[in-house]
Formats: sequence, structure tokens, C-alpha cells
Amino acid sequence: MTYRPPHVRADERAPLLDLIAAHPLATFITVANGEPVVTYVPLLAREEEGAVILEGHIARANDQWRGGDGRGAALFRVAEHYISPTWYATKKQTGRVVPTYDYVGAEARGRVRFIHDTEWLRAFVARLTVAEEKKAGSSWTIDEAPADYMESQLKAIVGLQMRVDALTGLFKLNRHHPAENVAGAIAGLEKLGDPDAMAIAAYMRRDLNARES
Repeated sequence: MTYRPPHVRADERAPLLDLIAAHPLATFITVANGEPVVTYVPLLAREEEGAVILEGHIARANDQWRGGDGRGAALFRVAEHYISPTWYATKKQTGRVVPTYDYVGAEARGRVRFIHDTEWLRAFVARLTVAEEKKAGSSWTIDEAPADYMESQLKAIVGLQMRVDALTGLFKLNRHHPAENVAGAIAGLEKLGDPDAMAIAAYMRRDLNARES
């Protein structure tokens, strides 16, 4: 389990599933022959009889599946950014500040199995495509590709399924700092204006508003 001091924990299931749906690309980790094996892969989450199930697929040429079924982890990066100590109000007051790195992410761990069934793969790829096409503002489906071509593509992949027994959130947003330091960090991030800075600033602002309400 990732080290998580109390002020970074956020483990309510529904918001974490929303994060995974919005940011499905996971760092998927298993172990084979005593060595970690890593693949970047989009995963879809669904609930089944009270459990969270993550599903995806990897290339058949990717040897990760050859390690066999076992335990695995999936890490979802939502946003991250460096936080400069120059943004903190207490820098002028005491100088007792240091830089840090803030981030929002989710982590799932559980039992993994690899799936070779073509019909399962077809149904999953169709579901993944529909979900991601909506985000792209389009509506392409696998039925639009020639049938023989789609068959060849399905033969080139292996499905994966994780039954999650631990789903945890990591919201490192300077919650242990006084409100004026958080407000200064938000202003510094918004001044930078790049996408990751703006994303972390938005999470920090939401967190700060909740603290003050």
C-alpha cells in the first residue's frame, strides 16, 4: 500500500470511480518471476455485487500476461504540480517553508486474471470505445470496421480483469498548511496557467472552500 498520511487520504468510492472514468489511463503493475512488469493501459471500472471490477486489454505481444494470474495494482494519475515555497504567506513571516509536489491520484489493488475469450474481448472493446468516443465528441463503433479486420485486431490482444479489494485516493493538496499558504499556492499555480497547474489549483480551491465552509 502506498504511504498515505492522514491529510492525503480520500477513500470514498463514488468520487474515486468518477476520477477513474475521467482519467482511465492506468499504470498497471503485476509481478512475473519476481520482477515488476508495467504497462500503461486504459481501464474501465464497474461495480458487481458490491465489488469494483477494473477491465482492460493489452497487446498479445506484451509478455505481461505470460506471468499468469495473480495480484496486481493500477495507479491513476489525475493531476500533479510542483509547489514553490515562494507562494506561501508564511515564507515572509518565518521562512520555515520548503517546496513540495502536490498531486491527485487513485490506486487500486486486487486479484488479476488475463482473458483470451474473443467474445469477452469484443464486448469490452465495444464498451471502451463507446465510453471514450463520447469524450471525443464522436460516435465511432467497432461495427464500422471491416469484420475480418476487427477479428484480426481482437486476436492481437489479451483482456485483463482486476477484482479490486483496495481502492484508495491520494489527494496531496497542502491540507496541513494554513489557509493563507493554500491560497498563495492557488494564486501561484493559476498565474502559471498550464493545464496541470490549473487542475491542481482547482482541486486546492475546492478543498479550501470545503475547509472554510
